[in-house]
Amino acid sequence: MKSSGLDRRSFVGGSLGVGAYLLSGCGSNSTESAAPAATAPARQRLDLGKPADFLTAIIKMRGSTAPKLSMGFVIGSYYGIVDDQATPLFGVLAGTFSLYEKLDNTTYRARALEVAYFTDIDTGQLMETWDNPYTGETVSVPQTRMGPSTTLVRAEGLEILRASGEAVGMELNHRFRPAVTVGDQVWVTEEIKAVAAIPGRKPFVYNEMSTYHSNRDDLEDPNQASVRANVEFHSIISWRPWMQMGSRPGHLTGRGSGRHVKAYAELPLRYQTLNAEHHPDVADNALALLTADDA
Repeated sequence: MKSSGLDRRSFVGGSLGVGAYLLSGCGSNSTESAAPAATAPARQRLDLGKPADFLTAIIKMRGSTAPKLSMGFVIGSYYGIVDDQATPLFGVLAGTFSLYEKLDNTTYRARALEVAYFTDIDTGQLMETWDNPYTGETVSVPQTRMGPSTTLVRAEGLEILRASGEAVGMELNHRFRPAVTVGDQVWVTEEIKAVAAIPGRKPFVYNEMSTYHSNRDDLEDPNQASVRANVEFHSIISWRPWMQMGSRPGHLTGRGSGRHVKAYAELPLRYQTLNAEHHPDVADNALALLTADDA
């Protein structure tokens, strides 16, 4: 699917989940278990070749089919590629908070908020400055906070309804690849390509591939609106503007691993600590940020 007017920052820290929309409010970064039903509902058999069933699997792995907060994280590294040589540069620790509303069997409306931190490649500590090995300069390192953004999620891909943040004007192409199944294991990969024109410079290009892996039994369990899913993230992108690389040839490639989880306490402790220090409103109540009138 193709959309324009995308916030560039929505794709620099990783894309673990797209924005989501809550039908009713809660008071903290936690999820509540529903009261057990008197009679267990029948297992939901999914035919992943059918768009509606495929969409259900996607939402469970990236968000929730019920109107409740879900979240995920990625821990990874970025490498500079110059003359086919890879140089480790810095790490990234990113988390996404999402809420989904089912519109019909073909579409969910979603909101998301993402907070990402760039970290020292060796120590994992938050970077405020970075020594650029290509230029010899020391540059300031931004934190990355994106959203809330609003999208429509369908089996074929995403459509941006409302971007957020500073840099707008990117053109987005997004699609979900068909599910891959081996036994009771399911993998779904999403592909993102975003391009932004920059006056006087080459366009900023962002390519991302994220693969979600879960168990079919979990996906077909009617008591699980969201599932714990492993996430593998890879990207090929232009030099980030804050690196101040100018017209030097080369680009970045990124890799990372993480999980889609059900509770704030399941996010990495280091990430929780950084949020408490730098984004306490996210740490205290991400749900409220996603359900605010202007979200």
